[in-house]
Amino acid sequence: MSIRYLGVLAGAAFALMLQSIAAPSAGAQEPTIGKWTFADRCAVCHGVGGQGDGPMADHFTPKPTNLTSLASQNDGVYPFGRVYQVIDGRNRTAGHGTSEMPVWGSHFKVEASPTARILGVNEEEIVQGRILGLVYYIQTLQMK
Repeated sequence: MSIRYLGVLAGAAFALMLQSIAAPSAGAQEPTIGKWTFADRCAVCHGVGGQGDGPMADHFTPKPTNLTSLASQNDGVYPFGRVYQVIDGRNRTAGHGTSEMPVWGSHFKVEASPTARILGVNEEEIVQGRILGLVYYIQTLQMK
């Protein structure tokens, strides 16, 4: 196992620990970190169920993406890497259009700074863990 991989695991484990501390009740029904982050950061635009119908959706043109149909729009294959890139947002290039969606990679990096100092890890490892949590959670929203 590489040190980088261990760092990513440490960041994800710490994020899960923080989520369990912040959760209103510790029990078997406790949401995953991806679900918690989605509810906190994404649902306002994409809706609780990810269908693009959040309370702020009507304020955007085009409307937020219906995240439940990503796999069906890609020949039944969930576009894992593309979803990761869109959420991260730091590699958007000129000429590929604009996005109303925040650049979550940058936001998560700023938030990760204090935690990274405590853990002695690179902020990027924590950012990757948070984005991966969202990507995996969005995968669970795909219509069957």
